Parts: sequence; C-alpha cells; structure tokens
Amino acid sequence: MNGSSGPNAIYYRDLNDSNAPFEMIAPMNGSNYSYICNKGSKFYFWTNQGAPLGKLIAIDKVNKISQDIIQEGIDPLNQVISVGDYFIACYSENVISRLFLFNLEGQKISEIV
Repeated sequence: MNGSSGPNAIYYRDLNDSNAPFEMIAPMNGSNYSYICNKGSKFYFWTNQGAPLGKLIAIDKVNKISQDIIQEGIDPLNQVISVGDYFIACYSENVISRLFLFNLEGQKISEIV
C-alpha cells in the first residue's frame, strides 16, 4: 500500500488490553461510514453502502455479520445519535428536518416534535 491508497476498513482494538491487536470488523468498499456507538459486541454505523440515502447498520465484532437496523427510506437519513438504549434519527423531508426515536432493534417508537 502506498500512502493512503488501497482499501479502507473498519478496525477495533480492546483498550483494556495494551497488547491487543487491531482487528478488522468490516471492509468499507468505497462507502462512507460514521461510527455511532457500540453496545456489547455490536458496533453501530451510519452508512451509504448499498443505500444512497443512508441507513443504520450493526456489525457484530464476534461473527463479523452486518445487519440493517434502520433501513434506507424514501427520505435522506442525515444523522443518527445514540441516547441510552435508543437512536434518534434525523431525516430531511422536503427541506424540513424530522426526528424519530428508534429502539436498538430499529423499531420506530415515535416522532420527536
């Protein structure tokens, strides 16, 4: 690999073990990823991989399986934040931002008004 060329990937390291190696969770495959949080062995990311309008995924660091949590919708998913055991998702709808509350499984609880 020369400089910054080559494939990018998402890695993690156990900070409680100073000898722990970096381990790859998933390749990025030319897509954008934004780290949201992790809960146990699951790491949550906003991504546009396979979803031009954005979606929230969970990647389990143990089995490296990716799962859609909040699937791509008809409006752009601009941002997701984690609050306790919930996600707040910000969508753009006709130039208006709308906020929705989701649980960790991606079930929509309510709109935040």
